[in-house]
Amino acid sequence: MDTTQPRGEAGLVQSLMRGLSLLETLSKWEDGLRLKDLAKHTKLSPSTAHRLLTTLEQKRFVRFDRETCVWSVGSNCFATGSGFLRQKQFMLEAAGRLRFLANELKETTSLGVMDGGKMLVLKQVAGRRSAGSLLTAGTRSSPHTSALGKMLLSARQNQQQRAVVLAGSLTRMTDRTIVDPAVLARELDITQSRGFAVDDEEYVSGRRCVAAPIFDELGQCVAAISMCGMKSQIDDTQLPHLAAIVARAAADITRASGGVAPRHYQ
Repeated sequence: MDTTQPRGEAGLVQSLMRGLSLLETLSKWEDGLRLKDLAKHTKLSPSTAHRLLTTLEQKRFVRFDRETCVWSVGSNCFATGSGFLRQKQFMLEAAGRLRFLANELKETTSLGVMDGGKMLVLKQVAGRRSAGSLLTAGTRSSPHTSALGKMLLSARQNQQQRAVVLAGSLTRMTDRTIVDPAVLARELDITQSRGFAVDDEEYVSGRRCVAAPIFDELGQCVAAISMCGMKSQIDDTQLPHLAAIVARAAADITRASGGVAPRHYQ
């Protein structure tokens, strides 16, 4: 038997998928997990989980605290993830402007991209008025529930992902989350034409966000930045002004990283 051949459904290597599942689960727990809890979350037997974890430990993708018997993410995960960030030309420019924007507006600012049909938060900066955020760096979420996600879904090159989202089941996060595909389609059209997206208490009750796009040298939307705060601080009269500030910051990141915005965004 050739053990080098892929196993599992669709030609996937089962042991690799299980190891990645362990890493994904550990990434969600800041304080790590004990073996029995990690096995439960990943639906693996403790013996299988332990064998995979010890292999990952040798490559420093996970680490084991022998005093507390807790497994957590290792340093090599950061090193590997940094390779992904280095490929994103806008990251360096975005980091400084997110900090400036958070200081200026005193609210939380974030940077996100589309990744595997989900909205992935790459970076976040808390403002002085920040009440905390559920969309922390590294979080993946359904794109229809956030301003970042809606901005990215509205981009022309993401029409295939948009179609998949509209054809699927739209998760409800609050009573204001858009779960009607027809309504969401209209919202994405509006977002694309006006140049910014709005999350009106659709991810967290009482929170409002606005997001604007970042473009690459081909004029394609590769990321978006957002500002999020309490609805009491972002009322209907303030929303257009704040959206314009976020859009200017996104345009600055686009220009500084060598990108070009489509004409109707300029």
